[in-house]
Amino acid sequence: MRITLGCKRWSRNQQYGFRIYAPDILRLGSILVYPSSDNKWDSFDQFREQVIAGNHPEAYSRSVVISDSESRINVNATFATHGRTFQGYITAPLNTWLLDYVTSRMGLDLKCEYLVHASQDIILIPAKVKSVYDELDKKDKAGKRKVRKLLKKSQGTIPQQNAIEIGLYFEVLESERLKSEYPESSHQVFHRYPAINSSINLLKQNNISCDIDVATKSGAIVKCVEVKAISMSEETPFNLTIREWNSRVWCRKQKLPYEIVVYYHFRYQVIKRIVIKMADKLKRIPSGYYCYPSGL
Repeated sequence: MRITLGCKRWSRNQQYGFRIYAPDILRLGSILVYPSSDNKWDSFDQFREQVIAGNHPEAYSRSVVISDSESRINVNATFATHGRTFQGYITAPLNTWLLDYVTSRMGLDLKCEYLVHASQDIILIPAKVKSVYDELDKKDKAGKRKVRKLLKKSQGTIPQQNAIEIGLYFEVLESERLKSEYPESSHQVFHRYPAINSSINLLKQNNISCDIDVATKSGAIVKCVEVKAISMSEETPFNLTIREWNSRVWCRKQKLPYEIVVYYHFRYQVIKRIVIKMADKLKRIPSGYYCYPSGL
């Protein structure tokens, strides 16, 4: 949901942070259906009813991750009474990048995106301009150009399904990351698309499924990388096909690294990237190969 955050200071200039304005708080109320972070309220609506009744209830708060696409920080968003209406605020902790961010934009109103999830919400703020949507639109265009250039080169067509295009974008992003990590003079990074099978004989013969293969120039396998793009939060499971699951099992037996790289994103903006290595365990949902990293 689109909201406006005001860069403000209060408590006799002792605290700095964001103000969430009353009209946006009322709109957020329709999606803040989860308990407050301290479990004092079942939902924002329960808190709002007490305010409207003229009472002065304790605040409703949510744990949030604030991200400007380059940095992340965990803070609390607090919604409190202000007469018979509401006020919302997020305090920027001392000695953090967020405090520097707010003080350098004092007095400005920023257009931001508020994403609600069960245990922790996400607020996307602009990194350089006043609207996060200008930056998101720019990233969308750049991401689509990157993917469509690859598609035209490989098959001359552009898929109509946006999910396929975005998924391919994050594969390309990870492939570029690996190419910068492994020197071209000694290694090869194979992004399989549009092929399904590996060009490395051992992996092809054993039906190993992944998106990217990394090998040395001499042909030694360095690792297999499967990329997942999840347009939600870290609470959302990702799907492994049976072939991908079995590929990970085979690689473990052969002592070959098989990494699962998960990009949690909003549109083409990365919210968080995690790498699940062979030593990490996966929690599997009984109905299928829908997995969570065991630490989440």
